[in-house]
This record gives sequence, C-alpha cells and structure tokens, in this order.
Amino acid sequence: MKKTFWIIFLMISSLFLLFLFFAFKEYHRFSNHLTPYTYSKPINIVFSGDDGYITPICTAITSLSLNTKTPVQVHLLTNGFSDKNQKKIYQLDQKLKNININIIPIPADLFKDFPINKRWNQAIYFRYLIPKVLENELKALYLDGDILILDDLSDFYHIDLKKKTIAGVQDYFKETFLSRPLFKNLSLYINSGVILMDMTQWRQKNMTQKLFELTALYQNEISYFDQDVINLAFKEDILPLSYRYNTLQGAYTPWNKVIYHYSGKQKPWKTNSIYYYEWDKYFAYMKAILNDQKWPLQSYLLYLFKKMIYYPSFIFKSPQKEA
Repeated sequence: MKKTFWIIFLMISSLFLLFLFFAFKEYHRFSNHLTPYTYSKPINIVFSGDDGYITPICTAITSLSLNTKTPVQVHLLTNGFSDKNQKKIYQLDQKLKNININIIPIPADLFKDFPINKRWNQAIYFRYLIPKVLENELKALYLDGDILILDDLSDFYHIDLKKKTIAGVQDYFKETFLSRPLFKNLSLYINSGVILMDMTQWRQKNMTQKLFELTALYQNEISYFDQDVINLAFKEDILPLSYRYNTLQGAYTPWNKVIYHYSGKQKPWKTNSIYYYEWDKYFAYMKAILNDQKWPLQSYLLYLFKKMIYYPSFIFKSPQKEA
C-alpha cells in the first residue's frame, strides 16, 4: 500500500514540477514582449486584410512577436480599417517591442474585375503588389492572417532561394489541384498562404503585371483565385520548402512546425477546429497585451488542460471571439 502511495505521489509531484517549468518558461517568454531588441536589421513580414480579419491578424502578429527573436517590420496591406481596429493595431505596435507595424492602404478597385466569393474578397490579391509597395526592400515573407507562428522566423526568412523568385510549401492536397486541365503541365503546386519572395527578381521579371494578366485571362477557370494564378505564373520558378514552414490544417503535422495554417473553412476565432487550443492561447495573450494585463495564467492553465486531454476538437465548444 505504501509503495503504491509513493509511486502516485512521485508521479503527481513530477507532473507538478513539469508544469512549473513550462509555466515559468511561458511567463518569461510573454514578459519579454516588453523588452526592446538590439538587433539592427529587421525582417519584412507582410499581412493583408480588412476589418473582417482583424482578430486573426492581431493574434498572428502576437505569436510572431513572442516567438521571433529578431526585430520585425510588419507591413499590413489593407483597403481600410475602422477607427476601433486601427487603435488595436497601433496598441500592438507600441507594446510589442520587437515589432513595428506599417499600415499600407491598397485601393480595392484595382481588383474590382477579379473573381471573389463569400470566402475570399479582393484582399487575397494584395500580395501581387508587395514588391511594388515595398519598392526599396529586397526580400519579404508574405503570411495569410489565419496562421500562427510557433517558432523563430529568422532562419526561415534567410533561407537561400537558390536563384528562384519565390519559395513556398507544396499544398498537401496538390493532387486535387493538379487534376484540373489548366494545371496538367505543372509538377509543383504551392499553398499561397506563405510565400518567401526575392523581390529583386520579381521586379526584373515583371511578375506583378504577369499576375494581373493571368488573373484576367483565366478568371472563369480558376477556383482558388490568387493561389491558382501564382502557381501558373511562377511554375518552375518556385523553391519547394518543408511542411514545417506551412503546416496546413488537417494535413500532415511535423513535430517541429514553424507556421501552423488554419487553411480550412473552420476558423478557430469562429468555431472549434483542429489545433484550436493553440490559437486560443495566443488570442488570450493578445487581449492581455491590448488591455495592459499581466500574463493570463488562467488562460495558460486552460490551454495546457485542453492540450493534454482533448481530441477531437469538438469536445470544447467555444463562442465567437473578438479582441
């Protein structure tokens, strides 16, 4: 009886010490968002969106700040934010000391003739313009708003593109995409939610104009709009990357993932989805930062609890979330 007691006691004690270790580590990481960084050269990260995507974008920027050790210049392409949402962005800009956010207005009527639907609006085409609006920059990493950064982006950003104009991750469901007649000659099909760009080559090859022309030409034949066009335009001029740099929702999940992408129709800020508890943690951190609160221990405890015991994701029902 005593032996059983001590075994149980040691197991509980070990779990408690393990929790303390991870909690202290997480608290230290969260607290460091207030510490100025001394590195000289920032990396260029680009998001695009509007009021409908403000919550995921702010959550993604928070995860970027907490997990990236170098200074980051965030360029946010938009056709307009409300005053309330601009205030949120400026608050993050002030409080995340390794992040500087630059809002760049994009006229939506540039894309008024391009195809859209209920899921995707004109903002998906803003990435076509990145090398133009960042005319003095040599390199940029475009990220969709429905992602989380789970590790330092510095190494990813400085990957050698091996003379390719862009780099991206082959879409896990590429066979479905390539089965369409328009794509039968392609061997590579990347997901356009994470694109590393050599903007010097992009400009030299006049790829922005080519993207506009192909979108107009094939607008009745493309189903995935900007993603289809980017693959048609760049073809073999793409460096394929590891899935860890764009781990797609519901697909193969590497243990050392850097970017998790909620690419499916179920979004964690609207309903439960795969890996939603990780998004909830950064959402809670983002709210704490905006409201000048200390590290949200209760949210972290809930995150650990969900992570340890829950699967599948529909066990915990979460309401619509707003910052």
